[in-house]
Amino acid sequence: MSEARKRQQPYDAGERDSRSRTGSPPRKIQRLETAPYPATPEEHAQMDVAVLEEGVLQAFLGQESLSTPTDIAPFLMTRIVETAERLHPTYLQRPEAKALLTTEDGLLNELQEAWNKKSFAHIRDLAILQQVKTVFPSKEDLERERHHGDYAAWTTPYKGDEHMAFIKKINLLYNRRGRELHSHHVVLTQSSGTGKSRMLHEVSRHTFTVIFNIGNWVTGWPDVEISSYLACSYVEGRYANRPACFLTALFIKLSAMDFNSPSELTEFLGYGDPGKRSQREAFFDSVLRAAKESQQQFAGREEEKLNKAASGLISKLSKLTPDRKAVELLLAFDDATDLALRDMWNSWNTFQMFRKVFYYLHDQPIFHVFVTATGFKSVTKVRPFEPKSSSSVYQDITHYDHAPITFGGYDQFAMSLTEGQSLDDATTMDYMLSLGRPLFKLRYDNGTRAAKRDIVQFAEYKLLNGQKATEDAYANMAPLATRLPLEFNALNDIGRYAEKQLVESHMRLCFTTVPETNKMYTVAPSEPILVEAATCIMVDKEGLKDYTAVDVLNILLVDGYISGDRGVLVCMLLMLLARDQACHVPRIPSKGLYFHTLVPVTKFLASLFVDGHKATVLGAQAYEGGPSLEEAFKDSWTYCTHFVKVEDHTVVNRKFLMRLMARGAGILCADGQLGIDVIIPVCYKGKTLATENITVIAVLSKNVAHLRKPRNALFANMDPYYAGIFSADHPGDIPIIKLVLNVGAKSAVFACPSPWKRPAEPESGCTSKGVPLSQQHFRLFAAGLSHEVFRPVQDIDEGTWSEVVSPDPLWDTYGLAYCDEHTVHMGRRLTPCARSDPGHWATFFPLDSTVNDIAVDVASTIDDETEDGDA
Repeated sequence: MSEARKRQQPYDAGERDSRSRTGSPPRKIQRLETAPYPATPEEHAQMDVAVLEEGVLQAFLGQESLSTPTDIAPFLMTRIVETAERLHPTYLQRPEAKALLTTEDGLLNELQEAWNKKSFAHIRDLAILQQVKTVFPSKEDLERERHHGDYAAWTTPYKGDEHMAFIKKINLLYNRRGRELHSHHVVLTQSSGTGKSRMLHEVSRHTFTVIFNIGNWVTGWPDVEISSYLACSYVEGRYANRPACFLTALFIKLSAMDFNSPSELTEFLGYGDPGKRSQREAFFDSVLRAAKESQQQFAGREEEKLNKAASGLISKLSKLTPDRKAVELLLAFDDATDLALRDMWNSWNTFQMFRKVFYYLHDQPIFHVFVTATGFKSVTKVRPFEPKSSSSVYQDITHYDHAPITFGGYDQFAMSLTEGQSLDDATTMDYMLSLGRPLFKLRYDNGTRAAKRDIVQFAEYKLLNGQKATEDAYANMAPLATRLPLEFNALNDIGRYAEKQLVESHMRLCFTTVPETNKMYTVAPSEPILVEAATCIMVDKEGLKDYTAVDVLNILLVDGYISGDRGVLVCMLLMLLARDQACHVPRIPSKGLYFHTLVPVTKFLASLFVDGHKATVLGAQAYEGGPSLEEAFKDSWTYCTHFVKVEDHTVVNRKFLMRLMARGAGILCADGQLGIDVIIPVCYKGKTLATENITVIAVLSKNVAHLRKPRNALFANMDPYYAGIFSADHPGDIPIIKLVLNVGAKSAVFACPSPWKRPAEPESGCTSKGVPLSQQHFRLFAAGLSHEVFRPVQDIDEGTWSEVVSPDPLWDTYGLAYCDEHTVHMGRRLTPCARSDPGHWATFFPLDSTVNDIAVDVASTIDDETEDGDA
């Protein structure tokens, strides 16, 4: 090496240059700590080739030093991280890589040695670069970030009209008057991060509102003294007049204040504004002192004193808003879960005492709202359904309460895409965070550099409620419930309770509630940042097998948490796991994401099926002489990170499928959809989001034992024109892919039906190439949940996969494995007509040998049917 080259190198074989920048003697550089990267020498060699294939690096292959140009070393670092699966994604960003090279002594020296050898295995072995387990933010970190993220929720200009809809709703509820209504109050329940508190803050600018925060945890704005005074254990008769005394004192203090509009009152009370914290505390301290002083004086006269104070305040408010015809004052109890708590010795809680006080205010234009993020479990405590009560306020009248409402913010900051944009625009961090609840968007936009870097980890923290997935059964369900459209079983307590827990602690959204039946309807949020977090949890990044999705799905089905078609659920899970395997190496360093990347169709299919079938899959033809699947879809892309259930058959259309791709969503078709169960949208040529550029991978799921060969009838029923995917005037030049997956077969089968044979004379209704529209389809068939067919199915997990698709154990219970002959016989008599076994028919219309022969022939015909036969 020339002397000039030596002088250009900043490091030399583990030591600094002859003198440091300060002129001090050189110091020995310690070798960095290593942790063996899990890869074979052959895999390391393949990754080295991938590193050096980058065009920018090609220009510097003959250069020995990494110091010129100055950005070549950080670029090389990002390329090493990009081409390896288990290196930390933070260093996909060049500024982060450059900062690491600057601050970590010896790292540039190690990189220089690797560059000289053109082998980067040792760099991958460096512990500092290895992917670490998710470390949830500590309470101290959350507190430190509070003023950047949570406070921004109050200072960022409000978007949306939810607050005006809420005002209309409470006025509508108030006008449903009658003595059978117990009192004017309602519970507002919705998942965490949907902007319930901010919505109330906006409401307070239009309606006179007083908001209390009864919570006591670190990321809220709790009114601690109010909470400690009110949220105590109650025995009827002891402390029973605390709510009445508090509200009486509040009304008197508000009557004495000087304000002329709702916004002036809001400004003075300063809810959520740290600058007004001391002023707010001083005001409520005076209210609490007055309440405590009057607590003994009011014994037995609470209703009289309360209504007198309320009438005085309402008289003042009505003069300020003379055109108001309904609610004059709104009292909102934010984070009100603690009001519903009771200890084992007492049958009364704070909310019930408030409810009794609200009955006294029945004729006043005052409305009360209790806000909770804890799902319907706490709502049933907060909103007890008590037709009668021993309390004298009920007498003999049957009373009712308003049903809980589920207002909240969602997609308020959504960035709008337009037709013609690139699908890449839908995978940026800014676009992803704009979709869904405002929590993550505001935290990212207003947070520190650490908050931006760890936004996915924060989403994991919220999704798991600060726990590990293996530590809590409901946290274990959360990732799967975020990516699959699970329908929880409302017919049993275990399903209802799980659904409530997921709303309470794991970010599931509450759609509506039916209090009389103790049911709630919930949905998995189509929220890209939460889907990213769920995927990071599900993927086994470190070989620790912390999370096995099929085990979780098996528990959900076998234990009765969810209902639904087992075969369809398994097919969707297979698709998601295949996609995760196909895209676990990020392709866009600037995003800092693992899995929200586009995946080529051919790579997705190669990840769905094992290597032994790869050639068959990619070589499949739609018609004789036509292009192979690999050729036809060589520039086609998928972007399906989760599935949503659609309720309308007309959504199965390319103009809607294009928009679904923008959220990274595939669809589970509506009930009754003929021939197709699952659809994955595909950009056919390039990444342009355009209706005419959309095609699909259509999936039909079967869960039967006898179907072990492809049947033309099944593929024929998967008609994209009849389903509405393509319009009637579609020219048919864009092909689709049809997958028939029979997950219930006992043996492993993979087949590609023979391509359509082109006739000598073109038929009517053909494309420009003389191919019928119905034959522009690539058909693939697979049967049996085996590691010999599906790549996501591991040999060790085959038993679990088979158990997932097994039918409910009714027939196993009647089977020979568990029951004696008499029990089996009785079971057949209890289920007439259910099967072809003579025992199901013997009592009322016995089978003869001819009928048995027919049953055997039918089974044999189905089993031996060729791929060209129709059923």
